Amino acid sequence: MDQMIHEYNTCVKSAVRKVRYEFVFAVAGVGLGLAGALLNPLAVGGALVSLVRFATLDRKPVVQAGENSPAAMFHDVRSVFG
Repeated sequence: MDQMIHEYNTCVKSAVRKVRYEFVFAVAGVGLGLAGALLNPLAVGGALVSLVRFATLDRKPVVQAGENSPAAMFHDVRSVFG
C-alpha cells in the first residue's frame, strides 16, 4: 500500500506541474496578445479567450492514477490531517 501511495503522490505532483505549465503558457499568451493589440485590436479578444479557457478548463489538476486509485483515499487523508 505504501508503494501505491508513493506512486499516487507522484501522479498528483505530475498533474500539478502540468497545471503550472498551462498557467505559464496562458499568461504568456495573454501577454503576447496584449502586446499585439497595438497592431491589431482583435488580439485583445484572443488574449481574453485564452485566459478564460484556462480559468474554466485547466485550473484544476486531473490526476490519472490508474491502478493506484485506491491510494487516493490515503493521500487525501494525509493532506487533510497531516
